[in-house]
Amino acid sequence: MKVSSTNDEYTVRKAAKELTVRMCMNHTGGFDFELPNYQQMGGWSRRMPLGSVAAVAAAVPLLFEPGTREKYSNVGIDVGAAVVEKVTGKRWEEFLKERVLDPLGMTETGFWPTEAQLADKIEFYMIAGDRPPQWKACNGSMQTPYGDDRVFASAGAGLWTTARDQLKFYKMLMNLGVGENGARILKEETVKSILAVSTRPSASRLRYQPATATMRGSAMAEPGERTAWSIGAGNNSNYGSSSRAAGRAPGKKSAMQPPTGSSPAI
Repeated sequence: MKVSSTNDEYTVRKAAKELTVRMCMNHTGGFDFELPNYQQMGGWSRRMPLGSVAAVAAAVPLLFEPGTREKYSNVGIDVGAAVVEKVTGKRWEEFLKERVLDPLGMTETGFWPTEAQLADKIEFYMIAGDRPPQWKACNGSMQTPYGDDRVFASAGAGLWTTARDQLKFYKMLMNLGVGENGARILKEETVKSILAVSTRPSASRLRYQPATATMRGSAMAEPGERTAWSIGAGNNSNYGSSSRAAGRAPGKKSAMQPPTGSSPAI
């Protein structure tokens, strides 16, 4: 565990608390948001397989004592998915499809979008002040190509879905583990435990930044505050003089964090 740092130098010691799967999944494990240089590796979907993510995470010192603070972390969620692969003997994408996506009828959701799906995806725009939105080919954290054999399934980010499919997942949580089609995905007591025990970002440190249309949470905060993790989106009504229309259309594809990776927001 990292205990102090000066510029690029730091000292480490063994963590006193044992790291648990729950800590990995609820952002209290002590992991950083992402792996070092993950964008140079191609972003969320192109960095490396889950087992390799877990191995790198184990070699990088934790930022704080496990279970004592909160920092949103894709790495921790991927470590949890790597545990799933070890326990079940199945690849993460296979387990997710078998246990969540297929039972809920989420047929438009997956890690490898087809060319037809990509042709209908939501476009990515940068917004700065009063200037017209500027179209970008991709996000630096979610780089192209999206569907080739260098894409690795992740639990922290990189799942492609539609608003319709995502709603099916959220309805399952709202119905305490049962999908709108009657399929049970989680036990009722499991959902109640997640909602009751899961960490929350600090409300006092959340801030909305209109210039980039993003919501940024606290770097570190104490667990238990009455706020919630969620998936946010910016809606720009000033289309400006762009050759591509800015905005969102129902049912279109977009890259967003997998619903199984985030703490439920209600």
